[in-house]
Amino acid sequence: MSPQVYKSLSEVFPLTTSQLKFMCFRLTPEIEKKDGNRLSYHFSRKLSETVVIWHHPYFWVLVSSNKQIPNKDELQATLIIIQDEVDDFKERLFGFQSVRHPQLTPFIISLFAVQVLNKTKFDHPIAFSNNGVIVRREPEFWTETIELQGSLHPALTLTVSSSIVFRENLAEFYEKHHQMQKPEEFLIGFKVQEIERGNKATIVGLVGTIGEYRDQLLEKATGSTSKQALREAPDNQPVVAIQFGKDTKQFHYAMAALRPCVTSETANQFEVEYGKLLKATKIIHQERTNLLASYKETAQAALRAYGMQLELSINSRDYPSLFWEPPVKLEDITLLFGNGITGKRTEILKGLSTGGVYRRHTKFKDKSKVIRIAALKLCDATVSLFLDQLTQRLAKYGFKSEVITKTPLSIKNLTKTEARAAVERTVNELVEIPHDIVLAFLPESDRHTDDTDEGSFYHQIYSLLLRRQIASQIIYEDTLSDSGKYQYILNQVIPGILAKLGNLPFILAEPLDIADHFIGLDISTGV
Repeated sequence: MSPQVYKSLSEVFPLTTSQLKFMCFRLTPEIEKKDGNRLSYHFSRKLSETVVIWHHPYFWVLVSSNKQIPNKDELQATLIIIQDEVDDFKERLFGFQSVRHPQLTPFIISLFAVQVLNKTKFDHPIAFSNNGVIVRREPEFWTETIELQGSLHPALTLTVSSSIVFRENLAEFYEKHHQMQKPEEFLIGFKVQEIERGNKATIVGLVGTIGEYRDQLLEKATGSTSKQALREAPDNQPVVAIQFGKDTKQFHYAMAALRPCVTSETANQFEVEYGKLLKATKIIHQERTNLLASYKETAQAALRAYGMQLELSINSRDYPSLFWEPPVKLEDITLLFGNGITGKRTEILKGLSTGGVYRRHTKFKDKSKVIRIAALKLCDATVSLFLDQLTQRLAKYGFKSEVITKTPLSIKNLTKTEARAAVERTVNELVEIPHDIVLAFLPESDRHTDDTDEGSFYHQIYSLLLRRQIASQIIYEDTLSDSGKYQYILNQVIPGILAKLGNLPFILAEPLDIADHFIGLDISTGV
């Protein structure tokens, strides 16, 4: 029986093209990237079966295979319509120049493909729903170029992600809110998302009412749903000013064109548990595989209409030189522990039990020295049994330890800002007592919140202790739900704790040909 051959796959798809129908023009005076991207978005929206991208200093226009390339007059007429609708461009005078014999590059083709997909409707299956808040799957894609067989090729990455979305728009949320009569108290600083484009922003002010701005907003509204919502909105409904990211420019929006963002800070306003939402964002392998196949099929049909084709993703069978495979299987690598004991990578715990760590930190050369542990608990889990088993396991590996401080901190009824202040205050009090390592037990809702505006408690505690040069070990509440599995958690946690305390649990028994050292960064005590 022949051995099973494994194939490594990527989510990068090369693009091939056939008789693209395109043209190129430039506007004078020359515009900056930000304005170029905004104008290309509006051109793409106004022109049917057409996508427009900007790449310094030109606009590039691609039409579907059964459509004629727009002429100069049509493009100039479209520009005038855009200028009339978009305030930033109203007072600007542009000269229009066609570019003769434009030369496509792989990057331009990739930009075309992404713009086509931006105009394409994909399915967004719902994975979780509660109180109007949903977790849905959606495609993500971006430009790539890749060198294959000595030449550069256009490509794009197509992947699958999850987003947390409130079903209703901001106007509907506002009409039901208990602070409706005092909108400035809950709207100012509120995180929102454009319904049409998905861009996230922050409300920074109230500029008037629908009654004052209705006609002006109707002129700018693009979707039929948005227009209907504007017509039906009560005259006294606020019009909000929003800012995108770090851009200080303010834009006026009807609330019907926005939806509230659901974050760890705002989840309680929707009466949902943020931890459950985060759990639902995880995509199992089979679901991911099926979604990716579906999204590729949709993307393929959209691109084909414009003369582009997605090839098989970059994989180890067709491009073996792009993938590295270790000459020895990871599980077969031999490690060296203390007292000359060796063992396979899968036998780390056995090696530590029989040989001990390869090298003890000077602070713990004396085996009577006790590791001083602090336990900081921000969740409802009971941790006493876990801590008992942890000290027992450390003893098994030759290290005495003691939990000298146990600090519970309830953050349930606090806002994220109040909770972060309480955590900082508590950590600062903890470090006044000599500890070797702090174990922090966090609620499951803190997982994957590093990229949120508020940030995670994980990162906050990690950073606060790093400044004081104190090691930390983070453990999430859900991993402690079954005491029968503590031994498996400790199997992962204990070697990490020993290393963070400056000990060297093991080294490679045989040196590597490719390197003398591998360098990793973490909070640990110097060896």
